[in-house]
Amino acid sequence: MARWKTIAIWVAGGFTVLLVVLVLGVVALLHSERFHGYLLRTAQQKASEAFGSQVQMNDFAIHWSGISPMVDLYGVVVHGAAPYPNPPLLQATRFIWKSPSLLYFTRLGTSMMSASTIR
Repeated sequence: MARWKTIAIWVAGGFTVLLVVLVLGVVALLHSERFHGYLLRTAQQKASEAFGSQVQMNDFAIHWSGISPMVDLYGVVVHGAAPYPNPPLLQATRFIWKSPSLLYFTRLGTSMMSASTIR
């Protein structure tokens, strides 16, 4: 066998092992309670900064439909800015965000959002 074929086989094998390790790592990370809590705290902090008022979320879940991610937020409360934090501007028991595919994951304008039990 030619030397370049041996090198190509080793490189392909190395990339395959790396890909498997990365996928297993991401799956393990997404099922970790500590990482789940970290993501929830970070999302609340970023949403509060974006709205300029306190935003609370009780929990979230990430689902996949093919290559399309869907995020369910549970117990969403958006408080008003000071000096009028009460009553909240928005309360929803469930808020759903679905992106058509990973290619458009960063484009919020191409995604679908819906909420249930809004007060």
